[in-house]
Amino acid sequence: MIYIFTSSTSYSCANALPYYAQKDVLAKIIGAAPGGGDCVVFSFIDAYGRSTVYSGFLKIGKDTGDSFVSDEKDIQLDFNMMPTILDRNNVPWFDPAGITNAVHQYQNGATEVIYNGKNQEERVTEYLNGLFDKIAENMPKNAEGNQHSDGRQ
Repeated sequence: MIYIFTSSTSYSCANALPYYAQKDVLAKIIGAAPGGGDCVVFSFIDAYGRSTVYSGFLKIGKDTGDSFVSDEKDIQLDFNMMPTILDRNNVPWFDPAGITNAVHQYQNGATEVIYNGKNQEERVTEYLNGLFDKIAENMPKNAEGNQHSDGRQ
């Protein structure tokens, strides 16, 4: 089995490869949801003869009869390594051993990684509680505690 590791910065052809590999059942997609883009690349030659390529305005997709639907967001992760935005620093982006570990977790039936033994809700709640604590610590207080000059608490 082939595994393709994607991230939110996977665009254009780096988005098309996992899309077509998944569509044709050639690979499993692990990592984070790709950023999108449709792999339509144009070339440009300036007045001095220098050439470059850039992402074009045409998209790959399908005509539904009523509208055009782009394929750029159709990838479904087989194994989600970034269940919340809080996991951005936990994903082993450049760690072969960490990526191998994720593949093994997927092969053992997991569909999503669990970092630090906590599920998404616990991690988000913990993060928000910490954030609110920091905000409360930095709130201005007057001589009467945390009551404002207009009587509000």
